[in-house]
Amino acid sequence: MQTEAELAEFLRTAPIIRSRKTQHGKFGVRKLRLEKDGVAAHAASRTIAVETGRKWLKGREIRFFRDHHIHEPAAYVLSELLGLGMVPPAVQRSVNGKPASLQIWVENSTMEVDGRA
Repeated sequence: MQTEAELAEFLRTAPIIRSRKTQHGKFGVRKLRLEKDGVAAHAASRTIAVETGRKWLKGREIRFFRDHHIHEPAAYVLSELLGLGMVPPAVQRSVNGKPASLQIWVENSTMEVDGRA
């Protein structure tokens, strides 16, 4: 894959070879292995679609709480439009018959929660 457009197309079309739940997160992020035409990569997949009038988080009321899988692809597009380049490529696609987002997995990275003392 040479360009971000090719990477996005790979995320949209590559067959899912393996899927496993991640250790962190409450909303079912899965780590997928994709393979197509001799190329393999990992992706994070989310299918969450929650919208409530209010929700309590860490003792605070959040009104109009929304967590949705479309946020990752939207953040990626916005980052690219603004020239920031800060969000890993993400696309919308169906996973096991459910609408989902797939975002390229950032290999050899550390999650913030793992870096806390």
